[in-house]
Amino acid sequence: WKLNAGSGTVAYDHTGNANHGEIVNGAAWKELNIFGCTDPYAGNYDPDAENDDGSCTDYPDNGEYSLSFDGVDDYTHLDWADNMSTYTVSLWVRSNVEEQELWRGFFNTYNSPSYGFQLDCNGSNQFRFHSDLGVVLFAPLTTEWSHIAVVADSSTTSFYFNGDIVSVENWVMNEWNQIELGRNRSTNEPGNYTLNEVSVWNIARTEDEIEQEMDHALSGDEDGLMVYWKGNAGTGDMLYDHSGNANHAPIYGATWSVDTTTVSDDNFEQALIDLGYDDALDGYVLTENISGVTSLDVRDKGISDLTGIEDFKALEELSCQDNELTVLDVSSNTALTTLYTYNNDLTALDVSANTALTVLYCHLNQLTALDVSANTALTYLACNSNQITSMDV
Repeated sequence: WKLNAGSGTVAYDHTGNANHGEIVNGAAWKELNIFGCTDPYAGNYDPDAENDDGSCTDYPDNGEYSLSFDGVDDYTHLDWADNMSTYTVSLWVRSNVEEQELWRGFFNTYNSPSYGFQLDCNGSNQFRFHSDLGVVLFAPLTTEWSHIAVVADSSTTSFYFNGDIVSVENWVMNEWNQIELGRNRSTNEPGNYTLNEVSVWNIARTEDEIEQEMDHALSGDEDGLMVYWKGNAGTGDMLYDHSGNANHAPIYGATWSVDTTTVSDDNFEQALIDLGYDDALDGYVLTENISGVTSLDVRDKGISDLTGIEDFKALEELSCQDNELTVLDVSSNTALTTLYTYNNDLTALDVSANTALTVLYCHLNQLTALDVSANTALTYLACNSNQITSMDV
């Protein structure tokens, strides 16, 4: 009796002797070697699955949250069994305070200061990589979001800050027995930071791939992705791994933080309220409410400061004419194709980062110089009625 029929009330004899058996008293067929998602935290969890097929997905995602560590006793922990000499660590980090003490860490790979490495502060308010093999400084500490990446290719280690390479060293720290966020390897120097979009890979990512990751969220099924902590659950005591590898990390004390964008000008914020992107005049707007906006019209609103426009990352068209602007920074709005900023009081305008720009109306300002040499897609330009004495096209 092979018992492979899977249905019916007969247990078939496969010897050819016709010694078939009758199934009685409710005995039921059960499929063996069922493949599916075996992770109970996943939205597509299959309780009947006996073998994981790598399909786990749909983990809790409630919006633009990140994870904040208080610098006292907050951390997350994941045991890690394998040393790695080829890897990429990539994350977004911001300091919650202007100054951090020496050793205050936010990422580490080992439970002893003699092994592995950590990302921390060097005591002079600089982001740092620290290990027994070497020390690398990334950049000055900042309360703004910054992207850090460490890439090892089995012989060298490259260090990136906001997509720019800062150092290449001829060594690789390959000791791993854990992955922790929020503190250093000694565990006695927790850091006061907020983290988001933390990923760990078993491949050496290229500079182009790192830059692309900075601008676009991962899908979770990329080759070589071992851990992907998005930080978007917003609730609970588990940091979910969105790579499908079930490398979830328990949260000890760290709290969920909603990403907000500062809006300094009350008239600008009121305009955002009127457009439905905000709900109270309180000096900030939820970043998730504006990050996907592609067109923004705030003309003739009495606005003198457009601080906050930098987080409109998807913005393609901006109409801010007929206001009281003296300064306008659109360097972060790299998707811009159309910019109407005429009839303000601008004394300078830098559009060198807006290489997709096709329409620029900046007349009726106080500009003395204008450089559009980087805007090779530009089709329409109006810059009359300024005080321009120098122009580069």
